[in-house]
Formats: sequence, structure tokens, C-alpha cells
Amino acid sequence: MKNVLLKLFCFLGLGLAFGCNSDDNSSTKNELIFEFDRVQFEKNREAWLSNDFQNYNYFEYQMSSSTGPLEYQIEVRNGIAKNVSEPDVKSKSISQIYEEIQKNVDYYTSPDYKPEGKEHYSLYVRYDSEFHYPTYYSLTLYNAPPGGGGFSKEFSEFELIE
Repeated sequence: MKNVLLKLFCFLGLGLAFGCNSDDNSSTKNELIFEFDRVQFEKNREAWLSNDFQNYNYFEYQMSSSTGPLEYQIEVRNGIAKNVSEPDVKSKSISQIYEEIQKNVDYYTSPDYKPEGKEHYSLYVRYDSEFHYPTYYSLTLYNAPPGGGGFSKEFSEFELIE
């Protein structure tokens, strides 16, 4: 009986030592998974730009692990954005928000970007069907260290002004 138990423990020990799959990146090729709907993005950006709106208001709500929730009222006149709620905080027009999203896409899809291990990023954008501005976008970093999981922004109460 003692020999049977000893053999069983040895067998289980060897199985665990050689059969377990490790989740560390030491044996895994560096890999980047970047999820983004480029076709929808281009379609909505072109529709937004073709309207050439220069005067409008909107609210921006931001959330990130580094700042927590922030909310601003933005006014755009002649294409220039002004933060009505916090004048000292820089604001962006919708066209500049599209540029910001494009910069994130360019960064993560650049041949110069080298993932340090298995990395998974998701850039998600939702659009207004009438005016084609982004109503929501988020960058989520999966497998990120604590406190570094990404950010999101929502844009609401869009209104054209004279």
C-alpha cells in the first residue's frame, strides 16, 4: 500500500511538473491583439467632416483609473473648442476627438510598436446616427497592471448653435 501511494504521488508530481501550462510570457511569443472597427470609424468620420459643423455644444464625461470621473460642458465656435465648466482645462472639438482616436489607432497598429508580451487592447467607438459624432469611446487594456486598465469618454447633449 505504501509503495502504491508513493508511486501515485510521484506520478502526480511528474504530471504537474511537466504537464502544466504556464501563463507567464517567457515561453510565449510577443503578440498584440488590437480590436477596432476601422470601417465604421472611417464611415462616421467622413460623414462628420462632410457636415463641416463649426458651432455646437456638447457634454463630455471621462472616466479613467488615474483621474476618476470628470464632466465638462464644451462649446465650439468657429471650430475652436472652449471648456465652459473648467476654462483652465483643455477641450477638443469633435474633429479633434476623431484625431485623438486616430492617434490611438496609429500607435497600436504601428510597425514600430513592440508588445512586451501577450497584449490585448480594444478600442471601441459608438456613433450618433444623425450627426455622426462619437457618442462613446473607450480604450481597454486587458492583462494590464492594477490601476492601468484604460479609459472611456462619453459625449452627449450635442446641439448645433448659431
